[in-house]
Amino acid sequence: MSRTRLLELARKALSHPVAFLLIVNIACAGLGFAQFAYALSVLKPADFAAIGVLAAIGGVVTGLLDVKLPDLTTRLYYAAPKDDPERRAGILGASFWLHLAAGVLTGLAMWLTAAIVAPRFLDQTVAAWWVLAMTARFAVGYPIAALTTYLRIVGAFDRSGWLRLGTQIAVTAIAIGALVIEPNLDGFFAGAAIGAAVSIAFALAVAAPALRKALGQGILATPRLDALREILSSGRFLAGGSLLGLSKLVSRSGDTLLVAAFTGDTTTGLYRVARQAFDTLAGLSDAIHQFYTPTVVACINAKRWDEFAKHRLRLIAIGLATAAGAILASWLVLHPLAAAHYPHYLPALSAFEVMVGLLAVTIGVHGWLWPSLVAQGGVGRFGLLAMAGALLQAAALLALGYGGWLDATTAAAAAWLMAAVNYLPLMMCHSGKRTA
Repeated sequence: MSRTRLLELARKALSHPVAFLLIVNIACAGLGFAQFAYALSVLKPADFAAIGVLAAIGGVVTGLLDVKLPDLTTRLYYAAPKDDPERRAGILGASFWLHLAAGVLTGLAMWLTAAIVAPRFLDQTVAAWWVLAMTARFAVGYPIAALTTYLRIVGAFDRSGWLRLGTQIAVTAIAIGALVIEPNLDGFFAGAAIGAAVSIAFALAVAAPALRKALGQGILATPRLDALREILSSGRFLAGGSLLGLSKLVSRSGDTLLVAAFTGDTTTGLYRVARQAFDTLAGLSDAIHQFYTPTVVACINAKRWDEFAKHRLRLIAIGLATAAGAILASWLVLHPLAAAHYPHYLPALSAFEVMVGLLAVTIGVHGWLWPSLVAQGGVGRFGLLAMAGALLQAAALLALGYGGWLDATTAAAAAWLMAAVNYLPLMMCHSGKRTA
């Protein structure tokens, strides 16, 4: 193959939205790891317990209000006729105002809950303004999620990618700068609060004009009542999304609180470090989901089954390769690095390696299964299984806690129970179907 042909293929590959978003997310993950590594160098494991408990409380509140509104918006948008841009714009506008309302409710509920509950799970004192800082971080998550989802829906993948990269650069610089000035939890939470304000400002500045251009009208206008009714009347989807939100409440936030309840700040901090490292790496999968969720939904709505099958096979391969590569990198890079410079964080690595294997599921299975269910109305089943899996995970953590076997690694292993219950039945159900 000639050099010209190779360059042409490379340009074609890099011009694909998945390739572009993957490059952006790799850069963002690198920045996130740099930010995380600097925090590890100046904070103690017990400091991460405070961060983890406040984040877990935020996750609990978010889970109670999470009805998968971005996914419902995606479904309704593609279900609306292409030749009715006013209806499509109305759906996005109504959805945005609902996201704003959810953000306000989340902020108020988290502030009240954390102020009362956090001291009961920690040995250290929690400053009131730390709670406010983390509250702001969670509250802005709703409108930001809405705006980034809308950019992908209208096909503005380039703007979505540049927004993510620009925001990550700013947030990383702010977080590290705050820790340089105040190398303690005060610095961490100051960086979190400023970063939240900058993130929502960036999202509005980039998304608002792009959406106005694509839709012919702004999303900040007074929402249309018919669009609000269409969203709020999607009872089965909202109920299924609510179950899924509750399952995440138990599995992704309740786990940290259970570890905190049965162990001390150091063990809780080590578990938080492992989960945060996994979540940072899992951000790479966002590039895949950002492209494949609307793509798979569109394929199923158009009944392009052969194209869907290719997407599914590609996602499975990507998931397996990503999980294997992450575990290998931990053995070859992170273990020697921690042993040489951060020995007090070595116990977190085994927990991280157990968690990171789940990338094979979150990318290779969830990447095609979730949008399939969104398109075909199976979100309720997914939510029920997710709730059952989360309860099994919580039961396992309770048993480990009462038995005296709970640590960062065993807590991480319990997450596999949730994944098995959540995905295996649906995979078996879909294996013989043409639309699976």
